[in-house]
Amino acid sequence: MMSFFLHRTLFADPMLATRGEGIYLHTADGRKIIDGSGGAAVACLGHGHPRINAAIAEQLSKVAYVHTVLFTNQAAEELAEILVGHEPGGLSHAYFCSSGSEGNEAAIKLARQYFLEIGQPQRTRFIARRQGYHGNTLGALSAGGNMMRRAPYAPILSGCSDSRSTFTGGSSSSGAAPATSRATAELPSIMVQCRSTSTAGQGSCPDSTARSDASTAARPGPPRSPSGKAGA
Repeated sequence: MMSFFLHRTLFADPMLATRGEGIYLHTADGRKIIDGSGGAAVACLGHGHPRINAAIAEQLSKVAYVHTVLFTNQAAEELAEILVGHEPGGLSHAYFCSSGSEGNEAAIKLARQYFLEIGQPQRTRFIARRQGYHGNTLGALSAGGNMMRRAPYAPILSGCSDSRSTFTGGSSSSGAAPATSRATAELPSIMVQCRSTSTAGQGSCPDSTARSDASTAARPGPPRSPSGKAGA
């Protein structure tokens, strides 16, 4: 049967999953497959868990969606309190997104907005780990250092990042001047992917880099979301 869905590859259709149960996925042709990757290597909840299903159904019976420009909801407020109610490392607010790419896009805009608010608009560059992957959208690709994923879109990516090797300290500039030249004046943030197995190859970042990122993330910002006017 012809598929009208745009899959990751046009050469073959993926397996059709019809049901999930615990660690298993069941396919239309009768196979039972262990979901060893946990989706895109980020989901560890399994499939069809009764408690999760019940929580989703309960929330749907109350309200499924509200626009954050005008409304909040109790579930979001409670989750934010669980995550940052104790202000870990100085972080005091949570912003929820639908994906890692969207989260990094929001973080990039939030960093930019912060420096606009305090009168330092010249800060436009980001440092990312070479081969670090921060998302598939154009902003996240621009700030990332995964050369293979960047290559096809290089002509339309923003020249805002400098990719540095975790292991050698070397720089592989992606359209920006080396970080050593104007970092003090132009650097708003450091994007770190300390450990990765599925997107950048397994590797660790030095403690000093992680501390720098934590310090940057903990810097207080304006009380508006990344979708606010200043960061749009």
